[in-house]
Amino acid sequence: MYRKILFDLRTYHVTESKTHKRQKLRFERACRAVFHRRGTHVDTQAPAHNIQDQLRRARLHRFLFLPSQHIYKPLHHVKYHRTFHFIDFPNYNFPIPPREPPEEIMITHDLPAITIQPIPSDDRNTWHDKLGFLIPNDLLPYVTEEPIYVSKNQEKLKGKHHTPGSNAWFAAIKQRKILADRLAEREEEKRAYSLRARHWGTSTHTLEFRESMVSDLIHFQDHFHKQISKLTDRRQLYQDNLDKGKSVSKNKTRLEQLEQDFAKFKVAYHSVIDTRAIHHRLKGDTTDDTKELEFRPHKRSDNMSLDNIRHTGSVKKFRSDLLTTDDVNVSIFQDL
Repeated sequence: MYRKILFDLRTYHVTESKTHKRQKLRFERACRAVFHRRGTHVDTQAPAHNIQDQLRRARLHRFLFLPSQHIYKPLHHVKYHRTFHFIDFPNYNFPIPPREPPEEIMITHDLPAITIQPIPSDDRNTWHDKLGFLIPNDLLPYVTEEPIYVSKNQEKLKGKHHTPGSNAWFAAIKQRKILADRLAEREEEKRAYSLRARHWGTSTHTLEFRESMVSDLIHFQDHFHKQISKLTDRRQLYQDNLDKGKSVSKNKTRLEQLEQDFAKFKVAYHSVIDTRAIHHRLKGDTTDDTKELEFRPHKRSDNMSLDNIRHTGSVKKFRSDLLTTDDVNVSIFQDL
């Protein structure tokens, strides 16, 4: 998805004498290998003595030996470590899908068969009559009389299988239990997610979008209530002073000014809400620049041939159902 480029690459040797000698020897050995004897046909390749041949040979083998070199390919003598890096989503202007764990597929021989099992005893283990050994009570529901094969290929061939009661056999039963528990947890999570979507009156595909929009609306309402409460508290204070006869002219002037502030009071929705959130980027408003690009008034003719029978493509028009930013927000909130 991304590609890294190294600019102004500088190589240097350490000041320690022993390490400096070893680094210098390794560098000279690598230069001799690239410029003299590396290749498929060693006997037919002539050694590179001038700088042009050395640069050509270094580009062929992706080898850096001068600061002025630039190679837009992975370097052979540089180690790459592929590790996980935490992604800071607000730093990107486009949605990045989260990393989801791969779904585990249970193969056929790992599925517990529905058979009549012995009744567990009061102890930790229960004696299995047909298998002839003790089995832990937590593993007993997952034990079957069918053989557990060592691999899927052996299962198809009906070949090698684990000996009942061995360590490998118990390990396979434990793995079967783990997979069954994970499958049950996953089904429970899906059921709870579906119940949440049903509670909000939407589907599981738009549940996160619906919850995020409701959370933004609640945050906006709280902010609006906090700001307008300051004005209402001041008006109540001035009115109480007038009722008590304190500073009548001054309180009347303040009330008139406060009524003007009430008339001008307005809080923009997008000034409170973080529009960089993922639910705004996925289903955001279409900007005027994007609409202008979609219109394409100076679109060239797509009839580039000499065949005059072909029709000329028409200029793309605006859609009739385009809404403004305020209309889109109001319609979304009304649906919620």
